[in-house]
Amino acid sequence: MDNSLTRDTNPLSVNAYNKTTLTFLSIKFEGRPDPPKDFANGVTDTSITVEWKEGFDGGYEQTFYIKVNKKKEKKVDSKCKIGNIWSYTCQGLEPGTKYNIEITAKNCKGSSKPCHLKYRTEGKPDPPTKFRIAKHGITDKSIMVEWEPGYDGGLSQTFFVFYKGIEHEVRSSPTNGSPYSFKCENLKPRSTYTIVLYAKNIKGNADSCILKDCKTKEFTSLCGKCKTRPMLSTFVFPGLNRCGFTMVISG
Repeated sequence: MDNSLTRDTNPLSVNAYNKTTLTFLSIKFEGRPDPPKDFANGVTDTSITVEWKEGFDGGYEQTFYIKVNKKKEKKVDSKCKIGNIWSYTCQGLEPGTKYNIEITAKNCKGSSKPCHLKYRTEGKPDPPTKFRIAKHGITDKSIMVEWEPGYDGGLSQTFFVFYKGIEHEVRSSPTNGSPYSFKCENLKPRSTYTIVLYAKNIKGNADSCILKDCKTKEFTSLCGKCKTRPMLSTFVFPGLNRCGFTMVISG
């Protein structure tokens, strides 16, 4: 066998056979361990639990080291291993914060390539984005607004729209990739409104998004010709009062 082969060489394939049987063998050389694999996680507002499976140990006993946000690495105790699953919990973290976690396997021959993982602890949601008036969303008595959701904080979030001094929960969800939307109704023609939007989950409220100077259109009749509401005139014809006959003329 070629003595120049090293641990960094790809696994060697060997074919062994006789007159009736062909057997395929794959050989790995001793050396540095392979990186860990098959990661899973569990996240709370102050902790991140990471689970993984060990790769090939290089033919030697291996240990694992974990590093959070480039701080000093910590050795993972062998008690954290159940079967071939390793687990480690990073505690004392800040809510709603992004963390970079690095896991490396080591043995007497060296270290594996580090595995870089990114997580975010649970927390308040991020503010919605692209809060705007919908295209063709303004009439004389309503304004349709729409937005894209921000990060939900790792939890279920709800949106609320506030206008005319009243808070309204957004109960409908978009479909087919459409943005969230809400119709502000019962408004007055040619009037200006401020519309406020915010997201909320069990950890708290996101910062509000505000649309100022949202103005409704002038009133337009069904015929589309007049821009003011019709005045109703009432005439009572003499001599017909006994019958209560009244004619109403739209002027």
